[in-house]
Amino acid sequence: MQTADIIISCVGRERVVTPDAVKPGVILISVGLWRGKDNKLHGDYEENEIGDIASYYTPTPGGVGPLNIACLMQNLLKACPN
Repeated sequence: MQTADIIISCVGRERVVTPDAVKPGVILISVGLWRGKDNKLHGDYEENEIGDIASYYTPTPGGVGPLNIACLMQNLLKACPN
């Protein structure tokens, strides 16, 4: 991971992507979700740890969710007969 320009993580576990495993300027997209003891949703990295390293990262919640919904709706429309 230390040489990747873009990392898409879909694991859904705590701290899969750590600050020491990525290079400065990386783009992080977290698709995986997990629910913490605080009952809140979290991504595969800690945003407060990765924010100064990554040039962009998706927040959790609200990162890729809207895109997932848009793609699901597009597929639904394609599947419906005219």
